[in-house]
Amino acid sequence: MMRCDPRVIAFAVCGVMLGATVPGCQNQPAWGLGRQSRPVTTAPAPNKNPPPAKIAAAAPRSASDGVIVVQLHFDVMRAELPIESVRQSTKVWNHVDELQIDPRQCAQLARNGLRIGVADADDWPAIQTILQVNQARCTRLQQAVQSGYPLTLDVGEVQDGETIFSYDAQGRLEGATFGPGRKYLHIDYVVAADETRRVSLKVTPEVHVETPDRRWTSVDGEIQEQPQYEGRVYSELAVTMHLLPGQFLVIGPGPQADVAHLLGSKFLEQRSGGVRSETLYLATPQLFRSETAEP
Repeated sequence: MMRCDPRVIAFAVCGVMLGATVPGCQNQPAWGLGRQSRPVTTAPAPNKNPPPAKIAAAAPRSASDGVIVVQLHFDVMRAELPIESVRQSTKVWNHVDELQIDPRQCAQLARNGLRIGVADADDWPAIQTILQVNQARCTRLQQAVQSGYPLTLDVGEVQDGETIFSYDAQGRLEGATFGPGRKYLHIDYVVAADETRRVSLKVTPEVHVETPDRRWTSVDGEIQEQPQYEGRVYSELAVTMHLLPGQFLVIGPGPQADVAHLLGSKFLEQRSGGVRSETLYLATPQLFRSETAEP
């Protein structure tokens, strides 16, 4: 959940689902804020073109200057690369910093077939070239959410009876079999009140499964029947990265994703028509000071 100083009001406009598939990740529009009404427009992750204006969220003003209104906006790209003799996505990670997190946490992600890191806008041309050369299919993902809600990436369907394995922090392998549901990557965000140019992003995988069985529970003080939740939030794999203006988050499969039924494979690999592919997500948070108001 977004946390801010009482003098800082934050709004979030986040990109998820929708849009056009662009072979080779070409013709990406320039960065832009989009409409502010219903689920809005976002372009994919960083473009080689500069944003239309400098990011305006500077350090907070004094209390006498009024309330700072900060807007957080995400641009998201989903890139699917065919897997042939080698994983072409490996070349992307030559331009991504994965060392913000503790080495033990990085190793745990690798055991689970996941990679998460941060790249700079200057690295985007090289990454874009890798995607184009390998004929990646890139999709613009679009949706707006209310402030405080995570950016949720729907990464695919959970088949009835599907089994997913994962390694815990002690290296123990465990697994679970799920009913039909969805797989999500949740991205929570925090804008520090004393450094509003920096955004902290926390990535958490989830298998979301609800059964037809219902049970009585309290919802906002009212007793209601709700479906039973039988999914799993992989909180032990949650990773927090810190991004400055011009940087973007990269999420993708690691080498261990070749292991069948491992979490990285189940979340970030697909097979369709005999063709096997892997998925990268590139998410760019942008901060804007949109206005000020008297406290």
